[in-house]
Amino acid sequence: MEFAAAGEENRTFCEQPETWSQFFARASVVGSLAMKVKDAGEAARREKLLRFLESDTPAWKDEDHPELGRGAAAWVHALRRESDRRVLKADEFEDNLEKQEPGLKAQIRKSGEEYRRGKKRDAGAFRGELRRKPARPKE
Repeated sequence: MEFAAAGEENRTFCEQPETWSQFFARASVVGSLAMKVKDAGEAARREKLLRFLESDTPAWKDEDHPELGRGAAAWVHALRRESDRRVLKADEFEDNLEKQEPGLKAQIRKSGEEYRRGKKRDAGAFRGELRRKPARPKE
């Protein structure tokens, strides 16, 4: 087969295999070469890792990791405390979800405004009102 762009003098010739067995033989050679290259790369990486592990060179320098100054255990403990502060407890999560409802947000805003204007009741009196009101009949 001949491939050439219009007007170009350089041509690329690609010999087509006459049979499928020739095609697979060529593919096998190419695949084998690729496998050898991959194996050589893995061997080089293993050799590099082995040289590092057998050397006295530290994996890192202490000055590059000031967070570990008080030791790894203290750092992990601090990390967990920080995580606990960030994670909402179940009821805080529910409260947060409720605040996202438009109707509830409006009710909370209205209640806050009424409180600031001085419209409030004693908690004991409110409990008394709740006790006096009859429960709704079940339907």
